[in-house]
Amino acid sequence: MNVIFSRKGFDTSYGGFSSIILPKEMDSKMISFPIPEINETNEGFKAEEIKFVLKQRNMTLKEIFDELEITEKINVPTKPVRKGIKNTKFHFDPEIQTVENMRSYGAFGQSNCSGSASHLLKHGLQVGDVFLFFGSFKKTFLENNRITYDSPMYNIHVIWGYMIVDDIVYVNDIDKMLGKYPDIKEHLHYKNREFENEKGDNIIICGKRFGTFNYEDKYRLTKLGYSKSVWELPDFFKDTDISYCGKVTNPTRFKSAAKGQELIVSNFDETKMKEWLNSLGVVL
Repeated sequence: MNVIFSRKGFDTSYGGFSSIILPKEMDSKMISFPIPEINETNEGFKAEEIKFVLKQRNMTLKEIFDELEITEKINVPTKPVRKGIKNTKFHFDPEIQTVENMRSYGAFGQSNCSGSASHLLKHGLQVGDVFLFFGSFKKTFLENNRITYDSPMYNIHVIWGYMIVDDIVYVNDIDKMLGKYPDIKEHLHYKNREFENEKGDNIIICGKRFGTFNYEDKYRLTKLGYSKSVWELPDFFKDTDISYCGKVTNPTRFKSAAKGQELIVSNFDETKMKEWLNSLGVVL
């Protein structure tokens, strides 16, 4: 079993703002903002087409951006960088968040635009592996019934969801999997295959066991009082290896890699790892 910390959502270049922890009145649900598509010919979703299913009210991504007053400020990393969401489509992936018309299974695409697919495959990605999706988050509160960033709170890295691998679908061989996943060709990594295939391997990872979390401190990776890339991990992470980061010598003050999408953990105590994953709510 591999365990992979998978970095997803807005960052300083793609989007430019933190994803959000909703107010306590909205169950502290975490919403990871999907990054903008930078290739204008790529398929994607407009912000008004992505509607999150929430406890009190359903909200589109655009409505959330509007309430946060960032709609016209979002970074789209083209050359030169564009601002705002006009004519911008978003790469909604991994498909594990609770939205209208969501799939019955989790799906997550990865290609070699940044070498991520080959990195996963080189490290032996297999059925049963666990993805822990994390990103940069900030708390929000309600002000005049509008979602507002909690400005005094600094950005933190948080685990916001997970998926357990059932199948690794190669986009070039996707027809072989239509019996099991008849709608898999709707995934953006298939629809945008011409661009993705220029870079090599293009895969869609599928899993029946997946979910997202409402914020609790146990999902916070960032050590309190430190920059977001300094993590506080459970003690049993000592002497494990994490790709792009190296050996974990001090899990209570671990410096995670600033770049790299898929941080693969190896050389761990599987019993203790499973206990920790279970405590997070990961259904093994």
